[in-house]
Amino acid sequence: MAVNSEPTSSELIVRVEDGTTISGATRYKNLSYRNIKAEATDNDVKAIADLLGNAQTKSVVGIFRSNVVTLTGEPE
Repeated sequence: MAVNSEPTSSELIVRVEDGTTISGATRYKNLSYRNIKAEATDNDVKAIADLLGNAQTKSVVGIFRSNVVTLTGEPE
């Protein structure tokens, strides 16, 4: 029996610049948006991320999606 994966949940993370450290390095902050529908397409999630990013006063440096899946079955 093969292992199957079923999407369980998804999270959108928008990373923004958040000032500088004492040493002068750029500091980053992750803005997390949970409970994204696991069935949502990457295109839909990116479109929402772009809208959220445009609403930020800080510069967006990255957009990430974290998916959780449930694994069932037996390894071959």
